[in-house]
Amino acid sequence: MELTQVKTEIERRIAEKDEEFAMVRKNQAKALDSMQAALETEAKGKAEALRMKKKLEADAADLGLALEHAIAGNAETQNTIKKYQLQVRDAQAKVDEESAAKSAAADAKVTADRKAAAMQNALEEGRALLETADRQRRSLEQELADTNETLADLGNVNQSIAAAKRKLESEFNQLGVIWMR
Repeated sequence: MELTQVKTEIERRIAEKDEEFAMVRKNQAKALDSMQAALETEAKGKAEALRMKKKLEADAADLGLALEHAIAGNAETQNTIKKYQLQVRDAQAKVDEESAAKSAAADAKVTADRKAAAMQNALEEGRALLETADRQRRSLEQELADTNETLADLGNVNQSIAAAKRKLESEFNQLGVIWMR
């Protein structure tokens, strides 16, 4: 922005000098026309022209100095721009690295979440199977207890029948002995 302002100022001054130079020419033309009328007017015009020339030379020297300053400022600005471009490039590289790391972390999280969900499902399935097995074990234990009770009852019945059979056989044998006689 400073360079643009300096350039605008230089162009404005050059335009002013061009206008002043045009005015000097006009004055000189008038001085030549009026040279015949008055030698004194000519001397004044010449002095004015010399003064204007010195002023223009001084202004040209000022403009040259301003141009040198503007060129130096432009070079400094270019160096600053290059420095900022390098900083931006470095920052962009860091942002890209962080973005890649974030993406990798997000992928790892998704994978870990999937594994955790699969493990949770397997755990729930294992719990369900354990509950089913436990219910079946209790049912089988109850069945075994019922079967053992039935077996004991049948054993008692069998013993009663065996005792009754022995008693009947003994009575039959006694009847057979009595009948055979």
